[in-house]
Amino acid sequence: MGSNPRGGWNDSPYGHLMHPMAPSQTAAAAPPPGSAPPCVLSSPAESEGVDLKEYMLFSHVDPTDLVIQRALDKVGITHYSTFWNFKASELEEAGIKKGHARLLIGSLTCFERHLKSCQPHPH
Repeated sequence: MGSNPRGGWNDSPYGHLMHPMAPSQTAAAAPPPGSAPPCVLSSPAESEGVDLKEYMLFSHVDPTDLVIQRALDKVGITHYSTFWNFKASELEEAGIKKGHARLLIGSLTCFERHLKSCQPHPH
């Protein structure tokens, strides 16, 4: 790695610093499964234009991974907000590795906060 004034942390396209380690190396820091609210009936308006790929990138999960794509299809996840209805263990049962499942469930609150911070504020 080259010299980085931020001590190894890299800028992400989402305005926050990303750790240079692979997601599987940082997955241990993810919250425990089932820590998300059990259900969200509707998603905030700012999330309507967000695709699943954007959320997966934000969560440090490869959206092109065929195993993950098949598992998400199997459980019917087509929008990031659907993850609120799942526990990490349920994603694991569908075939997603534990670390990736925890990242997908554990990144929801931060991602929604990110979406709100990107919205133009009315004057």
